[in-house]
Amino acid sequence: MISMGRMGRAAAIMREHGLTVNIGRVLYGRDFGSLVMYAGSENYEKHLTNMGATMADPAFMALQGEIASMPASEFTDGMRVWRNIGAADPEKYPFTNHRFYMVPAKNVQKALDMLPSVQAMAKPYNIGVNMSVS
Repeated sequence: MISMGRMGRAAAIMREHGLTVNIGRVLYGRDFGSLVMYAGSENYEKHLTNMGATMADPAFMALQGEIASMPASEFTDGMRVWRNIGAADPEKYPFTNHRFYMVPAKNVQKALDMLPSVQAMAKPYNIGVNMSVS
């Protein structure tokens, strides 16, 4: 699959610049079948630095040119920036479950307070749970 190969090449370039990268496929829900890529760094400042270096890399720019001139798929969602809360290691789990909710800013702390109980519920099923705040 052309798109998966390109994502793998992009991930390799991103890793050269210090990013942690995971590639996956949506198994159910609205975007069933879609490919997804998550890239992160240990903090926001490093993430901006690492992404800036990636975007300036000649190999990454060439890959972007290839994608633009010969698209193999279409983007269904834009780039998102968020912060993960929790210690679920994506390398440890064969599957992850991402649900997106909107809550008023005043309720974010209440949602964060629920994380340990949700992690405990998921543990018997070997599912890692993180919370992301955008």
